[in-house]
Amino acid sequence: AFKLCICGKQMYIPPCRIKIGRGKYCSRQCYVNNRTHKNYKGPADLSKLRVLNDIEAAWLAAVIDGEGCISISKQGHLRITVANTCKAFLEHCTVVSGAGKIRTRTVAHPRWKDSWDWICNGVTAARLLQQILPYLIVKKDKAELAINLPFYKARAA
Repeated sequence: AFKLCICGKQMYIPPCRIKIGRGKYCSRQCYVNNRTHKNYKGPADLSKLRVLNDIEAAWLAAVIDGEGCISISKQGHLRITVANTCKAFLEHCTVVSGAGKIRTRTVAHPRWKDSWDWICNGVTAARLLQQILPYLIVKKDKAELAINLPFYKARAA
């Protein structure tokens, strides 16, 4: 069956793909150009990200070295996460950095304390890592790798 793609091109869709609801896009590039995510809020707002002084940068680097995680997904998405059972501590991370948000973790065992995560994603995380890089010790290699990813290198400058 022939069908018009969102971009206006005519494309052939095998009958098996029509039954399972596939065949909306003529190519991968067309999909990338036209996709919309329900949670997408546009480009990152970097105006709230603070320029840290030496003491704040050293403190945040120590927090991320000790309690945090710098992760890069298979798709190349950067995330900084700090987990703790003291929400006030994580709120202070948000105040010091001017970025990120706090998420509640679900408790898997009734005897466990409630815990929270401070999460900073994407370009905001890359810019934050640039500021604290001189003070990182344990996670310095991972931070350098994250900053030098092609996607973030161009946007974090």
